[in-house]
Amino acid sequence: MQTIKRLGLGVLLCTLLFVSIVVGLSAGKKSPSANWLDESLSISEMTLLCALVSGVITVLLLIELSLQLFRDDSRSRLLRPSTLLLVTGTVVAAPATGAPIQPAKVPSFPISSVLSPALCLALVQKILHVRREQISARRYPQRLTEVNLQVLEEVERTASFSDVPSAVHTQALPREICELLDAVTATTDQTPDLTFAVRATQPSIIVHLFGYPLVRNQDGMTAEFRKKRALELLTWLSLNRDRARRSAARTAMWEIAIHDSTFSTVVSDMRRGLSVLDSSMPSESLVPITYSDDIPLSANVISDAEILARTLHAFQQDENCVEDVLNCLQWLRDVPFAGTSYSWADLDGSTTRLVILGVTAATEVARWAIRHQNADALTSAVRAGLRVMPGNEELLELQRSALSSFCSKK
Repeated sequence: MQTIKRLGLGVLLCTLLFVSIVVGLSAGKKSPSANWLDESLSISEMTLLCALVSGVITVLLLIELSLQLFRDDSRSRLLRPSTLLLVTGTVVAAPATGAPIQPAKVPSFPISSVLSPALCLALVQKILHVRREQISARRYPQRLTEVNLQVLEEVERTASFSDVPSAVHTQALPREICELLDAVTATTDQTPDLTFAVRATQPSIIVHLFGYPLVRNQDGMTAEFRKKRALELLTWLSLNRDRARRSAARTAMWEIAIHDSTFSTVVSDMRRGLSVLDSSMPSESLVPITYSDDIPLSANVISDAEILARTLHAFQQDENCVEDVLNCLQWLRDVPFAGTSYSWADLDGSTTRLVILGVTAATEVARWAIRHQNADALTSAVRAGLRVMPGNEELLELQRSALSSFCSKK
């Protein structure tokens, strides 16, 4: 009778341990920021560790039960049931002590299992065509949501396996793809808000996005990075401060999964390159070290697009700020990201927004110059706008009409 009671208690303990293993493993799997290379343990790591301990105790308990089936000797028991009950209660409660885990926002299906590579390639070409139309109509595309970006990344990855485009029939597309196309075509007439955080009054480092990306300080010194990915990561962070996370950056920049050590090396090189430009601040303050998915960028690092958007908004409110806009127009060296292969910038609308921002600033300054008969400001504005968007008809027409007007008055 005593043996039957012990066996019943053992079965109960095994059931509790099995539940703790399932809960622990599922909690660790759902966590998007699990990183076993961090110096400190995260919540997901603790739950997985508890699950591992539960598994070991389960094995010991099974051995205990097996021994009791053949030998009723208290000295042969490896662990006492009371001790196992205490450990089990601790293990089962461990996963529940952490913060609530947010489910990762991912597509409800693998894109590659529903759409062919040729169709995905056609989708990518359609999105790029929409971006060109938005530039021509000078309508700012709205920023994509994280779900849209994840679907877009998988479409682009699947499209890389095809060289033959096919027609896109929206009636046959899954819901997530239709939502992506709706988000891509959504536009606004307002200047995009490129300010995602509180900025320092005098930023010490500027990330130049118009032309080949450059990173300079106020003295004109240019940062050098050993890895091209470090410069690309800094460029991405300057445009995505509101979702500056390691997982989001890796999804956007890499078509394949990379090791944590590879990404950490890129971050370290980015931090080292920035530290050279501002010796007054420790490198850890420019890109703070975190043990989570976050990868924040210091307010002392700002992009030329953010500064241009600010000055353009101020000029639209007060024309006396025209000199600030003219100074910013000197930074428009070429098409945004010229000489790079940042496909994420073309597809998510970053390039489109920057081109429209540069052309809008140049056009408004050119019109101001015509009203005030300022030939030098007109020339500077038109040249800057044409560098960003060569052959822009509106700027060329403004230049022709202004020159004829200036000559007739002389």
